[in-house]
Amino acid sequence: MNRLSIAAVLTSALFFAPALAGNSVTIAAMAPMSSGGYQPRSATVFYGDLDPATAQGSAALIDRIDAASRMVCGERTGPLMSGDRARAFADCRARATAEAVRAAGLAPQYAESR
Repeated sequence: MNRLSIAAVLTSALFFAPALAGNSVTIAAMAPMSSGGYQPRSATVFYGDLDPATAQGSAALIDRIDAASRMVCGERTGPLMSGDRARAFADCRARATAEAVRAAGLAPQYAESR
């Protein structure tokens, strides 16, 4: 990709990203680190291509939120991890998902899907 096309892509992103901001939800959490401790992490889920008012759209958005919470919080399991640390990762994912679902106005659909 040459410099001109890179500049065009970046310019397009600057113009179109604010339009998508209204159709997004941010997943934020204090994610546990495998070495111990926590770090702030976040991800934004865009859903301008979905209609959350439909069953199919809300299910797709919930799936995206769930995937993003797994990226933010991680999925750490294994024989070397203590039960407390494994629970910390699971609790992080559950809290981050629940908060994003609530922020997107999907709490009733999420409750029904689980």
